[in-house]
Amino acid sequence: MPSGFDWLVPPIPSVSIHDGLVLHMASGDTITLGLIFGEDRSPFPMDHFFFRWYDATNAHGQRVTVKLYYGYPACEHVFQKEREVATQLAHPGVVRVTGEGSFEGCPFLVYEHMAGGTL
Repeated sequence: MPSGFDWLVPPIPSVSIHDGLVLHMASGDTITLGLIFGEDRSPFPMDHFFFRWYDATNAHGQRVTVKLYYGYPACEHVFQKEREVATQLAHPGVVRVTGEGSFEGCPFLVYEHMAGGTL
C-alpha cells in the first residue's frame, strides 16, 4: 500500500483531461472543455471520489459548466441522486442541467453557465 493517503485518491482517466478536449453527451451532442475552475472531494472520507468543474462550450457555441466525477463507481450514488434531483428542478434561481455523459468511465453533468462568480 502506498505511503500516506495516496491510496485515497481516485483514479484519473488515462487520457489526460485538457483544454479543448471534446466530450460526447448521451444525447449525441458534444461539449468542448475549457479550463478547470473548481474541485471538491466527497465530504465522507470513505467515499473515494471527487469532482471537478470545467468551463466549456456546447455544440451551439454557448458557454456551459461541466461537473466531472472521478472515482466512479464509488460516486455512483451521488451522481445518480444529483442527476435525478437536478433534472427535476425548474426555478429561475436554480442552475439547470442541460445534459450528461461519460468519459472513460467518469460520468459528467452539463449545467447552464451562470455568469458572475461562484455559488
